[in-house]
Amino acid sequence: MRILLVEDQASLARQVAARIERAGYGVDQVDTIEGAIHALDRCAYALALLDRRLPDGDGISLVPRIRKRQPEIRILMLTALDAVDDRI
Repeated sequence: MRILLVEDQASLARQVAARIERAGYGVDQVDTIEGAIHALDRCAYALALLDRRLPDGDGISLVPRIRKRQPEIRILMLTALDAVDDRI
């Protein structure tokens, strides 16, 4: 299983990617929406872990693009936002 990690904070991305790899999964890490789009065109993923706040926009805006390219992918949002509306 391959996982796409979209996270712009380098230290957090390294930590998450290392844990994913230790669990036996392959992981590709990118730090922008544009990088995620390129990755989705190159590889099939079972799961996308998306940060909400990215340098080139909100991770939520990437969801329709992911669904169009890979309809079966599972998506999990990562966020430090704490408002209920942001988390739901």
